[in-house]
Amino acid sequence: MIKLITHTQNPEQILQDSYSKCYQQPINFEKMIQFLKHESVLEHIVYTFDVKCSRITHLQWVRHRIASYTSQSHRYTEPLEEDLYYFIPLAVRNNPTDTIEWIDDMIAQYKVYKKWRKKGYKKEDARYHITDSCAINFQVTMNLRSIINFLALRTDKHAQEEIMGEAIGMEGLVMDTMPNLKKHFEKLIESKQD
Repeated sequence: MIKLITHTQNPEQILQDSYSKCYQQPINFEKMIQFLKHESVLEHIVYTFDVKCSRITHLQWVRHRIASYTSQSHRYTEPLEEDLYYFIPLAVRNNPTDTIEWIDDMIAQYKVYKKWRKKGYKKEDARYHITDSCAINFQVTMNLRSIINFLALRTDKHAQEEIMGEAIGMEGLVMDTMPNLKKHFEKLIESKQD
């Protein structure tokens, strides 16, 4: 799950103004499109998202270092049972029997965690029994240059299912704020996947 929290207002106009400063002349929209590959200007546009994903996918997110992250701490917060089976891979979801078994296994693992909590152990110690499929909530702020890089990698056909879904969601949210540049950014993303 990904939700846009805030972003730079009037991003298309800011890009056009920034390219004009860069080239010390007024740049019209058509000329700006030609300059999109000069990506340093994209860093002036910033987006902040709320994300909920598995801990496995969270580890993939934080590999994108040119971003700011604030993540839920399972050291200080109690994971909820439903967060343990937040994401179920499509291969498993396609088989109803396996889906039920998957959820049963996650619940069994949660019971182990709860057992150690009832014994009086701190969350930070008992959390070693929580699986990496457990959901985590976090906020991420990225500039547009980093978003383009993220989208090129995470919408690629080789990306893992969960993060690809989040990247596709992110792309829609970002492009909705820049409808006139959408197709041009899509081409830029595709060119980085080659």
